[in-house]
Amino acid sequence: MSRWKSFRRTQTILTIFLAAMFLVGMAALTNPKGNYEWFPFYSWSMFGLVPQEEAIYRLMIEDAGPGSQFDYKLIDFRMAGDQVNEPDSLAAYHLIQKIGKAVTAGQSDEIAKLRAAFDASYLKAGTIYFIFESREDPLSAWTDPLSYSDAKFIGQFMAGEDLP
Repeated sequence: MSRWKSFRRTQTILTIFLAAMFLVGMAALTNPKGNYEWFPFYSWSMFGLVPQEEAIYRLMIEDAGPGSQFDYKLIDFRMAGDQVNEPDSLAAYHLIQKIGKAVTAGQSDEIAKLRAAFDASYLKAGTIYFIFESREDPLSAWTDPLSYSDAKFIGQFMAGEDLP
């Protein structure tokens, strides 16, 4: 067999393979389960489904400084290791997100239930904390996790206070 025939056969096989990859990948978009991939075939449009922006809730702890009662600063929960229990806990992060969503939705019963669980597990009685909401692009939040440029205050609480 000549080199030319071998080249044409390889070219034909690759063309058919790439066309099949494209067609099966596009057919995967119609999957009712929302899975846009049938291994090893996939649709390139799945990369367009990454959320552009989402609400992230942050919990800030009031850190009373030396001197007067008005000398304080806010510290992110994740950076307040000496004042809170398990600041790097994934469960705490998820609880903060749930509390933030409940505060935004105005669900007082849910707020009370979630706060009771959070306060008992992660905070000392009397700790004052604030909830902020920010809208962030997940990729920028990943590269700079402590940016609060557009954070909006949504609630202030004290650990251990009587819940409604």
